[in-house]
Amino acid sequence: MNTHLEPQIRHSGVTNLGNRPAITCNLCLAVTNLDAQSAVPRINRAALKAFVAGVGELLPAGGLFMLYGPFSYGGRHTSESNAPFDLRLKQQDPQMGIRDFDDLNVLAQPAKLEFGHDYPLPANNRILLWKKV
Repeated sequence: MNTHLEPQIRHSGVTNLGNRPAITCNLCLAVTNLDAQSAVPRINRAALKAFVAGVGELLPAGGLFMLYGPFSYGGRHTSESNAPFDLRLKQQDPQMGIRDFDDLNVLAQPAKLEFGHDYPLPANNRILLWKKV
């Protein structure tokens, strides 16, 4: 078990993790024996690519993978307010920023994740849902 995550896991009350290794990235998420998993997509591109690949390895057939946050489509933001937010993220780290759906779907394909649905939410956020095939 990742010692950095142990206090968070104990506090959460989750009891089914055992001593399985945890995949961690900038978000400090424990990923083991998945039925569903979500992530905030505003992380470093390399970390996101590794995270999606890891989810693809651990997610069973029929399992769901969800990403929540603001997204762009064809390089276009879904709202005017997302453009300055994207710029602020990229100023912190050029590898960060609002993710484009097409780029995310390309990452999902080698992980055997098939896109299922795009759910619009308030405040210019969305949930993107893939299913492991």
